[in-house]
Amino acid sequence: MTKTILVTGGTSYIGSHTVKALLNAGYKVHVLDNLSTGNRAAVDSRASFKELDVYDASALKAYLKENQIDAVLHYAGEIVVSESIENPSKYFTAN
Repeated sequence: MTKTILVTGGTSYIGSHTVKALLNAGYKVHVLDNLSTGNRAAVDSRASFKELDVYDASALKAYLKENQIDAVLHYAGEIVVSESIENPSKYFTAN
């Protein structure tokens, strides 16, 4: 049985390469990303993509209920250094 992996932040450099490696290894892959810093074009066309902000708990919960996810790789996060200095609690919560 093929396992289904959810990758949050899957449009990022690391996320998109992880998606490709998982697909090449035979996994079914779902990608969630809010596209705030990533690039939709970076996602392999074999993956299922949905634009969704993981901060939206109800939307995330609904997505997880609709799809049979076996594991989650969480790469979604905040990455702007200057903002992290100005608003560290946001980064603590997200990352």
